[in-house]
Amino acid sequence: MTDYFGFKIKYVMNVTDIDDKIIFRARTKYLLDKYRSEMSGKPRDTVLKEIEEAVAVFKTKMADIPTTDPKFKMMSTAVEKVQPVMEDKNCDLDQLLTLAAMPMEAWLDKKYKSVILLFLV
Repeated sequence: MTDYFGFKIKYVMNVTDIDDKIIFRARTKYLLDKYRSEMSGKPRDTVLKEIEEAVAVFKTKMADIPTTDPKFKMMSTAVEKVQPVMEDKNCDLDQLLTLAAMPMEAWLDKKYKSVILLFLV
């Protein structure tokens, strides 16, 4: 825009990005809460496997983000917190799910996003 219109631009933000983030956060919070409430009916090994899968997918996503990006630091901190607890097979599942919230939200959103969108329409 600077070259074409001659405007001096310091910062540009698309308001819909904020809307998208609010919608994403609400959707993922709903999915995580729903997963937490259904978790008690699942075998322990299944829950651990799903959390491990979510963290693995999350790590794959991290590989595409430059290490200088603030998102990378936030994501790596999330993985660092959950990794030691995940390795303890006798850990408290509720505590593990709390620590794995960020990877689980992304995983659940990818898995159930279309279902939630259909439900809301």
